[in-house]
Amino acid sequence: MEFIESIYNIVPEMVWELISLVGSAFAILFLYFSSKYRNHELTLKWYILAFFFPLITSIVYLSKRKRYDRNIGMKVCPSCGDKYPSNFQICSRCLVELPEVNEKKNSLNKKLSTVFLCLFIAVFILDLVG
Repeated sequence: MEFIESIYNIVPEMVWELISLVGSAFAILFLYFSSKYRNHELTLKWYILAFFFPLITSIVYLSKRKRYDRNIGMKVCPSCGDKYPSNFQICSRCLVELPEVNEKKNSLNKKLSTVFLCLFIAVFILDLVG
């Protein structure tokens, strides 16, 4: 009987921990797709911080992402990483042909970014309630 009671007490704690981990995963996915939409590569520290401190990291990213908005629709050189307007064909630094901007992929990344942000907020609110 004591064993069943101990399991009964442990299961809710495990569920809330799992919900917390899911929230961290949603925060990481939000950062990933939002940065892909803006043609900006985030460093590993952003993802590590999002795992341990998802709310704070997401708020900081949301406050800083306006800087990255000017990269939307830009071509990125695969060799050196320089960014060029969409009408450029060749990188002026390394003379490599620039890849075309995929509008469908950009649209999908924007939608996924919004979905994962909404899911993260919903899970965070659920975690606060519990």
